[in-house]
Amino acid sequence: MKRILFLLLALPMLVVMVSCDHTDDVNVTFSMDFGPDVTVVNGKAYVVSTGTFEIKGIGVRPVNTKHSAAITQVAYWINGLPVYPITNVAPFGMSIAAENLAEGINTVTMDMTVIETDCPISTAVAQIDVVVVPTAEDIPSEGVEPSTNHALPFHMK
Repeated sequence: MKRILFLLLALPMLVVMVSCDHTDDVNVTFSMDFGPDVTVVNGKAYVVSTGTFEIKGIGVRPVNTKHSAAITQVAYWINGLPVYPITNVAPFGMSIAAENLAEGINTVTMDMTVIETDCPISTAVAQIDVVVVPTAEDIPSEGVEPSTNHALPFHMK
């Protein structure tokens, strides 16, 4: 009788262990689209102090084409301070007048909750430097990158 009871208690644990595939970590890539006032140069976003720093949206794609992936929410931080409430609506954009940012380098951090098929829910953290310059002539002309579908480096928590 004790053996049967032991097996009955162990059975739910076996089902839980079999139903989840935790051997695969989330394996995705992120991309970002910037607004018209933003120029991306060598991985940094430049904006003139009279313009607007705008992220039109953040996208995610699974590396494994048989999976699907999505971002469920994004929290934005600028220079370590939370500036936006958590954004739960795709495409997860934000904008801020450049006059509200310090001239020079500002760090924008994005905490994103990511889900992918057959993987545990994860949090990705990405950062991009935003350089506020006084005039458009101060934006470097060498190394300009597209401001749409820009690859976003990140790490998983």
